[in-house]
Amino acid sequence: MNRYDAGFSSGKQVLAVLGIVVVVIVAVLILNRDGYDDPAQTASAPDGTEAHLTEREGRRAEPRERATVPETAAEAAEEPAQPEPERELRLHGRVTAASGEYPIGNAEVLLFLDQEGPLTNPAHQAVTDEEGNYELLLRESEFPRRSTVLAARAEGYAAERHEVQRGRPRPGGSIRQDFTLRPGGTVSGVVRNQRGNPVGNATVSLAKFPQTEELYTLVARGENPHRFFPSAETSAEGYFRLEGLPRDPSLRLYVEARDYLKHLTGPVSIGDRDLVIILEDGEASLHGRVLDSDGTPVADLPVRALHGGSTSGA
Repeated sequence: MNRYDAGFSSGKQVLAVLGIVVVVIVAVLILNRDGYDDPAQTASAPDGTEAHLTEREGRRAEPRERATVPETAAEAAEEPAQPEPERELRLHGRVTAASGEYPIGNAEVLLFLDQEGPLTNPAHQAVTDEEGNYELLLRESEFPRRSTVLAARAEGYAAERHEVQRGRPRPGGSIRQDFTLRPGGTVSGVVRNQRGNPVGNATVSLAKFPQTEELYTLVARGENPHRFFPSAETSAEGYFRLEGLPRDPSLRLYVEARDYLKHLTGPVSIGDRDLVIILEDGEASLHGRVLDSDGTPVADLPVRALHGGSTSGA
């Protein structure tokens, strides 16, 4: 091989290498153009997203949303948490008659949520269906943490009440309370003061005790006579109608009104319609000492006045 042939062979090798390098560069450029965004061809869309232009398509590509990431942990914490839906409490049961245990339709079931006031204005009430079933739905936060009163009454029957406790709160919780009503009736009349004027907004209730002495004991223990049931309020003219009373020969009524002495009536009869109850003004003052059976003074004992005034028409 002469010198000329050797140089020619070496030149062909150089050209081959250069050709390979050019092919590699072209391939890299093509890949960069098709697989990656060209900053020079990236535009901002009106909504703040990035829109990309492609040379081959010659049109604007669909906007690509940027991922929104809170800049700091404080910004993430500021996002309001969704409140949990309040849980519902269901009270249900059945009202039946004591004689024969047949269902009582159209009976009223009353729920009293006031822990101190008289049982005259229920917060919720329901009416039983033909099978004697009832249902009350309320928010769990409405129900007192302590027990409250659930009562049932129907025409011709004595009302019945129960102390109901919620127990442990639980989602979809329910309380079942059945009632068995006995025959009863109604009394009505008017409440007046000693001057003959009507006493409005007085509370007339079924007394839970047969004798005045038992009321003294009850009040001394701190029990609340406002919780007697059934109860009714007198109108501005002093009239009242008390339904759901038991057929009891020793039936008595308890009457309370502001600025008057509390009153326990004599025995009344179911069906009485013309009762007249007279209250005395409560402005008198009394004083004395309270001793136990051994003659030792008793401290911190509440003392309240009660007048067993007159009742006519019974």
